[in-house]
Formats: sequence, C-alpha cells, structure tokens
Amino acid sequence: MARLTNIDALRSQNLGELIRRVHQDKEDIVIEDQTMPVAALIDINKYQLLTEVLDRAEGERNVTTGA
Repeated sequence: MARLTNIDALRSQNLGELIRRVHQDKEDIVIEDQTMPVAALIDINKYQLLTEVLDRAEGERNVTTGA
C-alpha cells in the first residue's frame, strides 16, 4: 500500500529520507494536492517494469488497431 503525503507535508520532510524509503524499503509514496493525488515516488526498478509493460501494451494496441 502506498503511503500518502500532501504537498505541504512534503516540503517539511527530508527528500533524501523519502528517496531512501522508496529505494531501500520499497515504499511507494503518493503526493496529494488538497486530497487529490498528483504524483508518485516509486523505486526505479518498479518504474522500469511499469514503462516496459505500458510500452508492450501500447504496441499490442497499435497492432490491433492498425495504427
């Protein structure tokens, strides 16, 4: 489960500590602006996997639609 934080709270937190938690502890952090999710901090390995999956899905969609 992702940890939620808002933009104001993020300003007061140590960015290095957040990055350590994301990378070492594999903790996802969702950043909210007035209760609306606007961004996420995720480990680079998860990001790479996600982009690979999305690229494959996009390629399959293009083959199916003939684009």
